[in-house]
Amino acid sequence: MPSKNQQKGEEGERRAAAYLREHGYAVLARNYRFRRVEIDLVCMEVDAGDSRRGTLVFVEVKSRTSDLFGSPESAVTWPKQKNIILAARAYVFQNHMEGFPCRFDVITVKTSRTGSEIRHFKDAFHLS
Repeated sequence: MPSKNQQKGEEGERRAAAYLREHGYAVLARNYRFRRVEIDLVCMEVDAGDSRRGTLVFVEVKSRTSDLFGSPESAVTWPKQKNIILAARAYVFQNHMEGFPCRFDVITVKTSRTGSEIRHFKDAFHLS
């Protein structure tokens, strides 16, 4: 049985995926794993001018109920970013998607008794 934090994370990922679909993204994978690294969502943002081209978007989702331990986006540290980049390279290779532009986004989901707030940080970090 998943822990309360795991359940909160799964709910945040579900909300983030729904948000992205509503904004024109196709969700290609959820919880993609490479070695010990997980990418929460892998999406394709289609180029409005050419539906055959798009950008691969690797999304880290952070869910919180408060900022007591810092903002959700601050939890995406440099070591975490490096691991996501490593897993993204594996995804591209395994799925023969070389040549597609890639981007790394962070989506935060803050929930409270009164509702939830989703923030989308596009291009939150870069390949290096």
